Amino acid sequence: MTDFDIESFIIKPDELSKPEQILVYSDYGQGKTTFAASAAKFAPTSPVLYLDLEGSTTGVTRDVPPENIDIVRPKNMPIPEGMTKEEGWIHNTDSILVAFLTGEVSREYKTIVIDPLNVYNDWCADHFEAVEMAKQNPNKFAIWTEAAKKTTGSNGIFPLLKDAGVLSILVVHQKTDDNGVADFAWRGSGSRAKVGQTPDVVVHLSLDTDRKTGESHTEAQMFASRTIGAKNRFNLPPFVEDLTIEKLWKLCDNH
Repeated sequence: MTDFDIESFIIKPDELSKPEQILVYSDYGQGKTTFAASAAKFAPTSPVLYLDLEGSTTGVTRDVPPENIDIVRPKNMPIPEGMTKEEGWIHNTDSILVAFLTGEVSREYKTIVIDPLNVYNDWCADHFEAVEMAKQNPNKFAIWTEAAKKTTGSNGIFPLLKDAGVLSILVVHQKTDDNGVADFAWRGSGSRAKVGQTPDVVVHLSLDTDRKTGESHTEAQMFASRTIGAKNRFNLPPFVEDLTIEKLWKLCDNH
């Protein structure tokens, strides 16, 4: 019997001292894209490959060094012949991710961002719904099963990027129920329940503007409360003002 060479697979704690995957969510206009793009301003996490699924980088990235960030919008890429628009957008996004994960992209990126991932989930839900409803005996449960496979499934975006060896930042929109409890704006209740499982840090952002001075600050929450779902694996402070990736890295070093 050949001895198993475990040495090459051993990971030491100091190699796990920083997040491998971050999920940031909030209502619209609260600073999600600004936070995600801050990875391009910090040498240990740049350059950044930024998948912009809904045009949110417009204006927000104007002060980001252009050599540190490459923005790709899958909706602007050609849709292969015979595909619906949703199917084409999924195909384009998947093609970028495959090239990234297999090392076929032209640069060695240290961070990948998908902004927002719930839009990709919407495309998947719309596509699989159209496929299923075109059948003689549609199975509506299959819509959510197939959509979940693309994101929270064992071979979906969450686990694949968690194991990619670089930082992944996943942006998600927020929905709020009648009791003021924030949740992910994610179609498919089963899949939504798994959205926060894989990331090392789940950050909730809220923006506060002083009416007298006009100055705005974001408050990042990284611990769960009664109305906010959040977490971190690094014993970080529950609230941090104007969080950036650089500030997050320094907090990880100090806690």
